[in-house]
Amino acid sequence: MRVSLSWIKRLLNSPDLGIGAQDLQAKLSLHVAEIEQVETSGPALDGVVVGRVLTCAPHPNADKLRLTTVDVGRSAPLPIVCGAPNVAVGQLVAVATIGTTLTMKQPDGQAKSLTIKAAKLRGEASEGMICAEDELGLGSNHDGIMILSGEHAPGTPLIDALGIGDSVFVLENHAITHRPDLWGHLGWAREVAAITGKQTPAPPDISWQSRGEGWGADIRDDGCMTYFGAVIEGVRNIPSPQWMQDHL
Repeated sequence: MRVSLSWIKRLLNSPDLGIGAQDLQAKLSLHVAEIEQVETSGPALDGVVVGRVLTCAPHPNADKLRLTTVDVGRSAPLPIVCGAPNVAVGQLVAVATIGTTLTMKQPDGQAKSLTIKAAKLRGEASEGMICAEDELGLGSNHDGIMILSGEHAPGTPLIDALGIGDSVFVLENHAITHRPDLWGHLGWAREVAAITGKQTPAPPDISWQSRGEGWGADIRDDGCMTYFGAVIEGVRNIPSPQWMQDHL
């Protein structure tokens, strides 16, 4: 079975669950059923997380650089030297942490890879990189760093905060044969709500259903003690909504 994390977020009306896909995989495996792996799609942004700029001061040895400290959800903020003119205290920004490899397109169209390392820039420690759109492959703007809108917890993977791409949980069907409520995304959304403290999704509206008269089944085997059936009428043959096509 394959469970889409972005579909779960839609059902919970919560684009930011406050937990990354890998951590959620571990919690679901502990509390519900073993998740064998997590497949990701979208831009390659592993290691890029949301950060909040806590301090920003001029670099003592370079007029165009700034010394910042950035909260990325760890026990201590990261010191990061930044050359963008628009960096300021309080901003939510995209931070490439140490070990992250970014693939950036050069003016000549060629791709160039950059692995983030701890360094000293003009004598000051820098343990990450506050990124612009073009450095992440999310646009062509290089006038300044990318500033995020909305509220996102520091440390949230950027791909989750922006709602781009998807993480798909993969598990064997036999792990949930005893849990028919988990045979669809709504059941998984309830489990994720319990783990994350989000609001449980409301039951679907079934007011359109009705009990018809005059329909029956001829059961020809006495071993069949119970038989359920449903008549579906009024179905229009039209394309699925765009959001459903995207998830599928």
